[in-house]
Amino acid sequence: SYGITVALRSTASNATRYQELTIPADVARRHSLPSQYLLRPESGPIEGGKEALQGAVYEMASIARFHLNHARKLQHQIKSSQAKLCLLPAVSSIFYLDNLESVGYDVLHPDVNIIPGVTSHIGGKWGAMKLPLLLGRSWLTGVF
Repeated sequence: SYGITVALRSTASNATRYQELTIPADVARRHSLPSQYLLRPESGPIEGGKEALQGAVYEMASIARFHLNHARKLQHQIKSSQAKLCLLPAVSSIFYLDNLESVGYDVLHPDVNIIPGVTSHIGGKWGAMKLPLLLGRSWLTGVF
């Protein structure tokens, strides 16, 4: 799930910097996502490109969320508190997926990749502090 979340988070930057798509080819095909929608934005708007991208992102985010929910159900089986620290990346994945859902699964939306503790348009007054607080709670309790 963390890997899927990282792939979603890096979609825009990898497409512009490295000409790479982080969305799997089979998912892109299923949603009729034209690669030039992300790789060549200067070519102008492509009809249905945004909706296709949102559909592909929704599919990937749903799989990541399923994995995270499954891990949440099994986390009580981990006995060592040190081993539970390995689950901390799940907190940032959940935070990112929640932000992604709030902007309609638009990975190109400017508010989806906020920097926690610095800027936030999502979550109102406490939005910028949400991730650090969630990480702290998870670190202290061992529960994400």
